Amino acid sequence: MAGIEILSRHSTCRITKEYFHEENGHLQRFNDRPPCLHSGRPLKYSPAVHLLIIRSLKKDRFLTLDEIRDSLLDPVPIMTIWRIIKNEGLDSRIACKKLFLNAKQIANRIYWCADYRKGWGKGK
Repeated sequence: MAGIEILSRHSTCRITKEYFHEENGHLQRFNDRPPCLHSGRPLKYSPAVHLLIIRSLKKDRFLTLDEIRDSLLDPVPIMTIWRIIKNEGLDSRIACKKLFLNAKQIANRIYWCADYRKGWGKGK
């Protein structure tokens, strides 16, 4: 087996260059490298604008994209704001209004439900 050549020297070098890189004298696969911090196209907005958009949305979930854009100092396109919101996991659903009930209202509601349930099945 030692005398049999499966790949040529050229093919071996090409595969090594294509799929491996040398780090600290050791070969390592490209997939094992940490991702580059500055790869791709640079952002057209600053990280401060990103944080401002997220903070304003978490403060008031009912803001529209136009209202968010008008509150920013830097001009940011609406689609960029929408993309930031989507990437943060804040969906564009209508937020459900939370019922703020005090203890008396809760007790009255439970009493009404129990009273209403007694009449189930009986014709009026």
